[in-house]
Amino acid sequence: MPSFISPVRYVVYSTFLTLPHTSVDNRHYFMMTDQSTTLVGDDDGQRGYNDNVVVVTSIDSDGLLSDVNHFVKNDRKEVPCKKSLRQVLQLDAQSSGSQEEQIAIDSHTVGLSQQQQPGSTAASSSPKRKRPYIVGHRGAPYKELENTIPSFRVCRETCDAVELDVFLLPKDNTLVVFHGSGTDENPGKLEDYCGVGGGILDLTLEEARNLTFNPSNEEFVCGSERVLLGRIPTLEEVLLDIRDSFPRMHTKIELKGPGTAQPVLELVERLGMVDYCSYSSFEHSRIEEVRKLRPQRGANDDDHYLYPTGAIYDGIPSANFVERALAIGASEIHLRYDTCTVDRIKAIHDAGMGSMAWMRGPLGMRYDTTNKYLDVGNEDETFYATLWETGVEKLCVNRPDVLYRMCLSE
Repeated sequence: MPSFISPVRYVVYSTFLTLPHTSVDNRHYFMMTDQSTTLVGDDDGQRGYNDNVVVVTSIDSDGLLSDVNHFVKNDRKEVPCKKSLRQVLQLDAQSSGSQEEQIAIDSHTVGLSQQQQPGSTAASSSPKRKRPYIVGHRGAPYKELENTIPSFRVCRETCDAVELDVFLLPKDNTLVVFHGSGTDENPGKLEDYCGVGGGILDLTLEEARNLTFNPSNEEFVCGSERVLLGRIPTLEEVLLDIRDSFPRMHTKIELKGPGTAQPVLELVERLGMVDYCSYSSFEHSRIEEVRKLRPQRGANDDDHYLYPTGAIYDGIPSANFVERALAIGASEIHLRYDTCTVDRIKAIHDAGMGSMAWMRGPLGMRYDTTNKYLDVGNEDETFYATLWETGVEKLCVNRPDVLYRMCLSE
């Protein structure tokens, strides 16, 4: 079987090649041959393309390919070049204990030590641990419309907790559950979600309730009929429905909009649900506000906070991310799934904090598993088993039923 050896680890899947951390003017062309790799021309002239030439640009500071522009030349078509999620999460480095590795290649599959092939449901090779804590991301968006009461009800069968997004409508001081489009700095936009301009913060509660969701939005994956039936609920309606259900799930409340920390705390206390709620945000000042308002711990000083909080990080966090989260009184750190490296999860746990991996929305996850990662499907069992191998405690997922079935099979 043909193979090659090089100074850095390569992961190859058919004609796809990923190259962590090699640099020549930040542009490289690698040709696979039976026994070696050959660097070919870097100029704009003759590049000697054949079917297996790869172009790689923009390598990040961690030596990982992050949002890179890289293509495989194949039958005169350029298709996205994928990489290994296991490698990005440091799992192969953990299992092999080596920075160099010889990998056997054939025209269809890759033989990596300890690696599961796409579609495999084989159990993880890491030491046996109890099952992951299952969190439904905005509920169960493949079953019912995200962030609606029906979506949270579906989770009763499969989840330990649900995650939801909260805004405070300033016109009538009401907390509503909604995500919307936009950025973390300017969230809650309505155009993609509901086909109207502006944002959720521009509306009264009555206006928000009268919105109709857009069935053409690719983020909605539960079917047009369920999308059209969806309505924006208040946070109180959602919490009451969860409180009166059995089994009662935990609710992870993301403080999506400004001014949400204090009214959310007061509502949770009024409903008697302090033991069943926690709070998170990308905007860490909101987490800091929760901690200042509710610093209480258990009976002993070393007990956990009675009001747990999670600092959410998008993208690769800074080197001192744990210290920064501790400084604002966070009790958990929530990392985007493909930044949950073994080392980062260990650092979180060594600091006495909890860990959670969060998924992007369905559209983002479909893009990632189609265009970035070769060794996992779109939140299939292999995908979840790979994340679980990092040591992370909680998984906030779009397909909680798939993760639940995986746990049963284990």
